[in-house]
Amino acid sequence: MTPPNLPKIELLVPAGTPEKLEIAIHYGADAVYLAGRDFSLRNLSANFSRPEMLAARRLTRDHGIRMYVAVNIYSRDSEIGAIADYLDFLAEVAPDA
Repeated sequence: MTPPNLPKIELLVPAGTPEKLEIAIHYGADAVYLAGRDFSLRNLSANFSRPEMLAARRLTRDHGIRMYVAVNIYSRDSEIGAIADYLDFLAEVAPDA
């Protein structure tokens, strides 16, 4: 139970795959963070394809939990166009952060 006058603590859980996302939801996550297959430093994680990310957004909305997307790479000038395209896609996904 949260003491009076203090905000509720958010349980933020990593979701490196769609299966892990479902587990996080099942065990009561308030929010999840995930990444796409491109533009993520978590290259050992399977991460989410674009269709999987759209499905993840629907699933998190259906369960009332927040979805955060990590975009963290060391980019090269040659990747600027692809990054812009990916960020446009993320705008369609509309993650919480």
